[in-house]
Amino acid sequence: MLRPFASLGSDVTVLEVGGRVLAASEPFASEIVAGSLKESGIDVRTGVAVRGVDRTSSGTVLVTLDDGVLVVDEMLVAAGRRARTDDIGLETVGLQPGSWLDVDDTMSVQGVEGGWLYACGDVNHRVLLTHQGKYQARACGDGIAARARGQFDPKPWGKFSATADHRAVPSVIFTDPEVGSVGLTEAQAKSAGLNVRAVDYKMAMFRAPTCTPIITTGRPAWSSTRTATSSSAPPSSGPRPASLCTLRRSR
Repeated sequence: MLRPFASLGSDVTVLEVGGRVLAASEPFASEIVAGSLKESGIDVRTGVAVRGVDRTSSGTVLVTLDDGVLVVDEMLVAAGRRARTDDIGLETVGLQPGSWLDVDDTMSVQGVEGGWLYACGDVNHRVLLTHQGKYQARACGDGIAARARGQFDPKPWGKFSATADHRAVPSVIFTDPEVGSVGLTEAQAKSAGLNVRAVDYKMAMFRAPTCTPIITTGRPAWSSTRTATSSSAPPSSGPRPASLCTLRRSR
């Protein structure tokens, strides 16, 4: 959403509290996206510390950093998510209101006597993506029906288990260029004790003159692909009546 603000004439500053943008992605993807944002005229600052935020009498926002002060018209803060489970009665079944719901691969909530409670999607904090929530819901619904018929078999990668949540999650980040991935990053695979081999190669595809994918294999096999696309031209040097500061904190 930052590029549209810049293309409409706003001065945009990104304050990334972590060491790099898109910290959960491959380092090369972060580097490409950050470079694209900068080419669009966006001021990207990483590793910054925000000491305070105040609204001035004139209506502007004063952001105090560890190395100076930033004055902007508006500030957008993206600092993660929390579970909206405060008032749904979790305390009546021995769970903590406001907490994420811990589930097994069949989406059965742990710690509930009788195993009758299920949770799919963001509320279980497994994978905070819409399509994975739908994937979990299918496994959960089929599993509930199979239990009723006495045909329930929760084997890994079976119809009733959301095993892909652990190793094979597909995702895309709608930046320019877009960042797409499937499975673990190289660092995550190494941390999991897998034997990893990373290979870079170039090929022609999509609208870009070249693409540079990276394929990493281990036990089990997984892959992550990076694509270098031509970035959009910087915005024209017309008047920029507004400014926006966005603060991001890596999870």
